[in-house]
Amino acid sequence: MNELTKDNKELKRVSSKESTSLSTYANNSNIKSDAIEVVDYYNKDALASLDNLQATTKANQETYSNLDLLRELDDIFISHTGDKDNLYTFALPYTRYTSAQLDGGVGTLKSHASGILAGAQAKLPSERGILGIYFGYESSDKQVGQQRLDFDEKVYYGGLTYYNVFARKGVSEYYLSANTRIDKGDTDLYKTYRSGSTTIDSQVDSYGYGADLKVGANYYNIYNNSVLSPEIGISYQGISTDSFRLRHLGGVSEHYYAQDVNFFDISASLRWQRAWNNVFKTMASLGAMYNVYNDAKGSGVIAGLKQSADINVEELYGTTQVGISYALGENANIALNYSGIFANGVQSHAGYIRLGVWW
Repeated sequence: MNELTKDNKELKRVSSKESTSLSTYANNSNIKSDAIEVVDYYNKDALASLDNLQATTKANQETYSNLDLLRELDDIFISHTGDKDNLYTFALPYTRYTSAQLDGGVGTLKSHASGILAGAQAKLPSERGILGIYFGYESSDKQVGQQRLDFDEKVYYGGLTYYNVFARKGVSEYYLSANTRIDKGDTDLYKTYRSGSTTIDSQVDSYGYGADLKVGANYYNIYNNSVLSPEIGISYQGISTDSFRLRHLGGVSEHYYAQDVNFFDISASLRWQRAWNNVFKTMASLGAMYNVYNDAKGSGVIAGLKQSADINVEELYGTTQVGISYALGENANIALNYSGIFANGVQSHAGYIRLGVWW
């Protein structure tokens, strides 16, 4: 009975991972809230606090210090060096394809989605880090051909981000990032009879909420203008679905109860970037996420009989991301990226373009 709930939960979980990945790429986090790689801005902010100390060091001695190296690396990786520019804004249109095999051989859930993510980050006073806000809209079409199920979904989402470097040693730095997300989904559900001539429908409202906390490091290699960034994190994701009903011909109905499910995950990733010159750079990352807890269940009444079942979701996910970034003058850049999520019977591929501007 739970094909409907299994379908939606698995895809919402994967889609949320990908969107978070997009939004953290926007905030230099990794895949669950790694969604709009502002490493450009983050690195700049992390090093801006060294300006006064660096000036003092230069005034007192002529030796080439680690602070000088770090600042020089910053100039290599980021063509933008305007110290008075405290606001970074971005827009990121994207498209995504997801496929998930369902338990029991009941079919494969396929989804095509497109959306746009936008937001801003601003430096906090007294070198307290970077605070950001983002919001987005996504439209998707999902199908389970074998079950003759179709979903048309629209999702509105947003959240806050935070990033701060808490320690430095030599040409290395250590940071903390945190991200939150809330979303509202409106889904039109269609079930077609085998004859193909009759379709029944219903509407499903859902809500998502979550947060993650990550710590990582940036290890600069001054010999080939690159930086290696390992990162670990913990995350929480919740999904609430309102009750809904499918009424069949002849009066038989399927009534699905409201559901609240929770997921706790741990993650690890490794990101590498290289600046080929002062305007062009490439990046690549690999990671994994493991689900340590979930309470996903589904229940309802079909033809007067109560039914319930656990909803199985994959425990281990692999993630990958590759991209290029190009500076457009002193205050803007553009990036092209691919992001993927993989698990047993699950794959998700996303492509997106990011345009960022400093003010």
